[in-house]
Amino acid sequence: MYVLKITLLCAAAGLLLLSETSTAQSQPQTQDPARVAQEMAASRKLNEAKREATIAANVEFTMAEKSAFWPLYWEYRTQVGKIDDAYIRILDEYASKYQSMDNSTAERLTNAWLDTQLNRYKLKKRYIEQFVGAIPAAKALRVFQIENKLDQMIDAALGKQVPLSVPGN
Repeated sequence: MYVLKITLLCAAAGLLLLSETSTAQSQPQTQDPARVAQEMAASRKLNEAKREATIAANVEFTMAEKSAFWPLYWEYRTQVGKIDDAYIRILDEYASKYQSMDNSTAERLTNAWLDTQLNRYKLKKRYIEQFVGAIPAAKALRVFQIENKLDQMIDAALGKQVPLSVPGN
């Protein structure tokens, strides 16, 4: 429990430090798209490594459970990555249009965002069932509690960085 608290506090502090430079109404700075893509890929890779380390430090697996769990977890995270890719595309479009958001675009982006959230929950439901087939239910629950806490921290940091839209037409 102590390791989880320390890990989560460190991750939260890191996210807050990264997001302190902007507020909900700040204007994004223009950056080189290739550099942004590189930084995003590096950040995602680091995030995945931290997730694995956090789970490994906070869920005690037997050797048999490790053999069954980790390949399934990596498969799950690959599927999460596809949903995250869709979410990033939505954020990219939003970033280019938030200063003058027309109703049609606002409705389309809102529905696309809701679809990513729905897909994320469907994926979790499908994989929790598979995890319970590979490891005890109590350990699967703990894995998803950790996953949810990490997701919430990322969502909070994003929420702080993404500016509010400015209604256009």
